[in-house]
Amino acid sequence: MTDTNTNNEEKDKLKLDMDQSADVEVGGELDDSKAKFINGGKSLDEQVVMIEGGSNEVPFTGLGKEELMRYANDPFWKKVRLILFVLFWIGWLAMLVAAIVIIVLAPRCPPRPDLKWYNTDTFYQVFTKSFKDTNKEDGLGAGVGDINGIESKLSYFEDLGIKALWISSLYPTDKNPALNYAVVDHKAIDKELGTLEDFRNLRRVTKKKGIKLILDFIPNFTSRNHAWFVSSRNQEEKFKDFYVWRPCNVTHLPSNWLSVHGGSAWTRDPERGQCYLHQFSEDEPELDLTNEDVLRELESILRFWLNIGVDGFNVVAAPYLIENSTFSDEPDSGGDYEYLEHIYTANQPGSVELVQKWRSVVDSFSKPGKEKLLIVTAPRQTRNDSLLYYGSNKNNGAHIVPVSLLPKACTTLAECINEQLTSVISGSDWRGWMMGDSSSERFGSRVDKVYHKAVQTIEMLLPGTFFNYYGDELGMPDGPAAADSGLKYTNPMCWDVSDNCGFSMYTPWNSVLKNFHVMSVGAHGANFAGYPLLLSFKDLNELRSNESCQFGKTSFGLGISQDVFWMTRKAEGFPGYLILANLGATTVTQPAIPGVPDEVIQRYCSNGEKPGKTFANTFFRLDKGASYVFEY
Repeated sequence: MTDTNTNNEEKDKLKLDMDQSADVEVGGELDDSKAKFINGGKSLDEQVVMIEGGSNEVPFTGLGKEELMRYANDPFWKKVRLILFVLFWIGWLAMLVAAIVIIVLAPRCPPRPDLKWYNTDTFYQVFTKSFKDTNKEDGLGAGVGDINGIESKLSYFEDLGIKALWISSLYPTDKNPALNYAVVDHKAIDKELGTLEDFRNLRRVTKKKGIKLILDFIPNFTSRNHAWFVSSRNQEEKFKDFYVWRPCNVTHLPSNWLSVHGGSAWTRDPERGQCYLHQFSEDEPELDLTNEDVLRELESILRFWLNIGVDGFNVVAAPYLIENSTFSDEPDSGGDYEYLEHIYTANQPGSVELVQKWRSVVDSFSKPGKEKLLIVTAPRQTRNDSLLYYGSNKNNGAHIVPVSLLPKACTTLAECINEQLTSVISGSDWRGWMMGDSSSERFGSRVDKVYHKAVQTIEMLLPGTFFNYYGDELGMPDGPAAADSGLKYTNPMCWDVSDNCGFSMYTPWNSVLKNFHVMSVGAHGANFAGYPLLLSFKDLNELRSNESCQFGKTSFGLGISQDVFWMTRKAEGFPGYLILANLGATTVTQPAIPGVPDEVIQRYCSNGEKPGKTFANTFFRLDKGASYVFEY
């Protein structure tokens, strides 16, 4: 009996196990989704797998073919599909049309002109002999600024935001006390100023700092001690016609031509027995720039310095490169420049063509982002004469021909500036602005101190490239009068209030300004110094980097008083700027400037007020010498 019951229990248990196995089997396979792994603290080999009971449900496998065809042929679903198809393409076409409308009607991004570094950077012209002396021992070059002195002050340039240096002549000369223009060797450095290796090192350091370097190129003349002139005087075959020689005697000169500095432009050389031409000093005989051998030599000079890594050149005395080959007398003009009308000695077509040739040499070294520059300085020239040196559409000339904001003595500053801008800005050529240089009156003497910031504000925010002559950012005036006028404009840079104004530990080659202690770099940065010209320069140079001041349209004119000058700079899509300056002797209340919005934000004030204040464009009270820059 017991055996029978036991057998029945075992059969029931076996049947239950088979039923459970059937529950978890689907199509002959185990449903692993019902599996559980039980560790129970045992090792991996001892883990138990338990499979829970599954379901007998059959999975959905979709509609059959006959069912699908029934829906496909149903008129209602055909209509739905057609409607959805049409709506899709209508929506697609609507989006396409909307995109086209947005592209056509939406405001376009304002175009940016392709400006190069020489269009955007502020240039600082360094007269090396007067900038900074670093000689440690009394001897050659003591008291004379040098190349290493320039390198020692690179942080000064960086602080001012200067990214381009124009270095005046570095070449060995006849020791002219003021200017290094009577060159003895165009491919060397004056020993007083340093060595060629010093210059190479300066070029390496400035390149790392992103500062450009340009040099003077002096093709018009050389020193009488230049090897070329010595050989030409001796009539050696290759060099016989390197200079402009003409038959003459003591009583009869080749023509009535006059030197720029006065007196005859001809000097008789006793060794050759002929007269040589010099449009400047008699120590600077004129090269014959119609001679192909001379031109090849000059081109090799350009290539020499370009291979070292300079970024461009300033062509010195470009209007006097070529003279009329007839050597005819010039007529009496009854005016300045020794009363001769210089129709045969200045701005000859050949001079313009030479500039175009040298431009092609410079361009051959240019690369995208590393363009080379050619400047032409053309003092004493009219606007139309200076424009010649830009070249033509077929033959490019100079990139920039700088002009002065104040080319003549002015009784009314605002009227004088307005007249000059009306003449100059009307052209499409890129202009450069410079107030002074090593051969002309300094900004600090040309403009009364009370108007320094006002004139500085106008000049630095004009369209074009701004050129600053060393010390002008401090308001340095001309030095004491001297027989050689060059000495008046090349006094040592004022760095601090120590002996020799921090320029040198030795007696400087040129006299130090008497009042240097109030205009030195150190004095401008002193506590309680107010808002000095140097800080104004720095702030205005930063404003110059804004798009409207870089390439915006320019409008200008005189205000309610002839002593008030206003100017606007506005580039499409960018904030514009309104410049106001009172260059008169009394306070003026200036009404709103037409075309400027009702509200403006102050960005600069000559009294040093912090920027950011908002003003209504209604009336502006302008004190004597005050200048403002407003953003709108």
